[in-house]
Amino acid sequence: MEVCRCVGACSQAPVIVVDEEVTGRMKPNKLPQALKSVQAITE
Repeated sequence: MEVCRCVGACSQAPVIVVDEEVTGRMKPNKLPQALKSVQAITE
């Protein structure tokens, strides 16, 4: 995990990027589920 300054998705901010897939309008309460999804893919 790393913090970056810009991914070119200002209209969807805040965003997370996982394997080059941008997920926009991320809220703190949505982050745990997003991380679980990523973990399921990598297992």
